[in-house]
Amino acid sequence: MQNGPTVLSLLLVVSTLAACGGWGGRTGPDPFSTGDERSFSIQVENLSSEDMRVAVLGPDRRHDLGQINPRSTGRFAIPLSEHAQVRIRIEPISGSPHTMPAMTVEPGDHLELFLQFPASRSMLRR
Repeated sequence: MQNGPTVLSLLLVVSTLAACGGWGGRTGPDPFSTGDERSFSIQVENLSSEDMRVAVLGPDRRHDLGQINPRSTGRFAIPLSEHAQVRIRIEPISGSPHTMPAMTVEPGDHLELFLQFPASRSMLRR
C-alpha cells in the first residue's frame, strides 16, 4: 500500500499546522513583547515619614496602587492602550489628600512620583 506513508505524512503536516495556528488561525499576543506597549510604569518613592495611599485616576478608571510606607519605593505597571490624561491622587494617613494636575501619558512611558508631606509638596516627573 503506497498511499499509507503519504496519507500519514499529510496528516502529520496538517495536525502540526493546526496546532501552531497556521492557515489563518488566530494568533495570540507576541511572546517576546515586554508589555510596555500596553502599559505605562510609575515608580513611587515615599520620602516622608507618613504612610500614604496612592491612586492613578484615568479617564474611565481608578487604579489603586495601595499604601506606600515611609521611606520605601514601589514600582507599578498601569494598563493603557493609547495616550490618555491621568491624575495622581495622594491620600496621607494623617493630613489632607491632594490630586495632582493631569498629565498625558502613552504606553511605554515611565513616570517617577516623589511623595512628601504635606502631599501638595509631592513631585511627578518623566
